Amino acid sequence: MKTLVNSFLSVNTTMCGAQHFQYDLLYVPDEGVKKAAGYEFAVLYFIKKDEVVEEHVPPSGFIGQLKQLIHDNLDDPDYGKNELSRAVHLSPSQLYRRLKSEAGFTPNLFIRKIKMEKAQELLTSSSLNISEIAYTLGFNDPNYFSRIFQREFGVSPRSFRKC
Repeated sequence: MKTLVNSFLSVNTTMCGAQHFQYDLLYVPDEGVKKAAGYEFAVLYFIKKDEVVEEHVPPSGFIGQLKQLIHDNLDDPDYGKNELSRAVHLSPSQLYRRLKSEAGFTPNLFIRKIKMEKAQELLTSSSLNISEIAYTLGFNDPNYFSRIFQREFGVSPRSFRKC
């Protein structure tokens, strides 16, 4: 079955002058849920000039379960792919294959991305200092947390909070 893609739109948003996110939005009319970049899309997006759009992709049951498990164990520095695979009753290699095919990430990268999303939330909505946020998210070293945050978003946690 062929899928007709009527339009393809790539939007870059910026934060503090650094490239922050890139959205690749597909519009496929009356075709139901489509897979793109490892995610399922069933939403039509209209973007006006200078409008800020936040992408919301509802996770599949498996991805949602993984996210919930990671959120429940955010503060545990030892929570990794082995603990996650045990929680979902898969071997680490089965978890790797399934997560890579459904979300496009390795388990370790997926856990880190969830932690970085939570870091963004805490930096904007809490008065915790950066070290406290790092420990809250299970990082043993606040400097390592800052380096990972900088690598992920292109700005330091301190600069992110100032924006």
